[in-house]
Amino acid sequence: MLPAVRPTGGGNFMQDNVPPVLERTEVTSDESTPVKKGVGARFLTLGLSLFLALLVAEVALRILVPARTTHAIWPPGTRQVFRPEQDIFPDLPAEAVFSANSRGLRGPEMGVDGSEWRLLAIGGSTTECLYHDDKKMWPARVGELLQVDGGKKVWVGNAGRSGASSGDHVLQTKYLLKELPPVDLAVMLVGVNDVVVALGAPNDYKPTPADLPPEEHEKAIRKAFHHVPGRLEDQWDHGSFLRQSAIFQLVRRIRRQRERTLDAHNLRQEDAGTTLVRWRGYRQKASQILTELPDLKEALSTYRKNLETTVDLAAASKVQIVLLTQPTFWRDDLTEAEQKLLWMGGVGNFQKEPGHAYYSAGALAKAMAAFNETLLAVCKDKGLVCVDLAAEIPKTTEYFYDDCHFGQRGAEKIAAVVASHLKGVLPFGTR
Repeated sequence: MLPAVRPTGGGNFMQDNVPPVLERTEVTSDESTPVKKGVGARFLTLGLSLFLALLVAEVALRILVPARTTHAIWPPGTRQVFRPEQDIFPDLPAEAVFSANSRGLRGPEMGVDGSEWRLLAIGGSTTECLYHDDKKMWPARVGELLQVDGGKKVWVGNAGRSGASSGDHVLQTKYLLKELPPVDLAVMLVGVNDVVVALGAPNDYKPTPADLPPEEHEKAIRKAFHHVPGRLEDQWDHGSFLRQSAIFQLVRRIRRQRERTLDAHNLRQEDAGTTLVRWRGYRQKASQILTELPDLKEALSTYRKNLETTVDLAAASKVQIVLLTQPTFWRDDLTEAEQKLLWMGGVGNFQKEPGHAYYSAGALAKAMAAFNETLLAVCKDKGLVCVDLAAEIPKTTEYFYDDCHFGQRGAEKIAAVVASHLKGVLPFGTR
């Protein structure tokens, strides 16, 4: 069948005695085919050039930037000087150095194996001690109190991370005890963040990370650690080659740079404690004060499982772990002035915006007691040494500057109580 052609002039396409097929063939063979072949060749050359450029870049990045192979609570080498506002933090020093060693822990560098006793402190912000100087935070003070003249040096590494709860501690125990040089003893202060999540965002209260599906496991890892294994960008991914490539992670790093810049800006604002003032204001304008607790049975069951898993992971690494109950300022007879120091215990995204309901101090105290009782039950069942800090730290402004965070005298009291108990625990009980 002949291809259809358009007339070349007039109404009769045969009037010039030019076969229409020849006209079509001439255009197709002499013009269209060379153009198409030229464009295809250029695209092929461009694609090959781009592939080779990406390959060279990938090889160069892999040589110049070795992949990180360990997890870190803080970026190694972190150093921040805080100058907390004295009107907000009356019992804290006017200036405090917050730094992390080469392993991403607050504390000095680890010594040579056998030259020191090693103690690792695990917890949330009440272990982190954000506004306390490196040498004044309670884990460091514990090390000083355990030190004896003529005895081994006591090294203490602080793995506290703000917002971390029992599920995060499962992952921190799992990876840190494997990657660090041998640790002699671990202490874990835990509970308040589990209470806050259970009451404010129960849908976010997850089972142990080991039970999470793979798509949620990476998110859990990133919450528990600031740095995770990867190259350039902190990338925890055992999936596709593309996601593990240096180029992919470099692009991801650039994309997140703005977010990190904003985070750094917020950290600088937090230098004076302005965020704390805002959160207190949100609570003072609560839409409702809740006095009755919801059913905490499922949350307490998950909490218990997380604690048991953490203990088992420590045992697998041949590390004895001591659990500490969580002291708080919450009680049902706070004065009006004391109430104004609180900011926690909201429902929903209460740290980002006003207008949410909050639980009363009395309700929060009951919830915290239930979680502390669960921890003590785990200690009893597992035959562990536990320190019931909640029973030994008075609920007064002498020791707390808000719901659960310690002032300077609070840190000193915590350290004294913990060190006193640890002196009867191996290895410190054998000296």
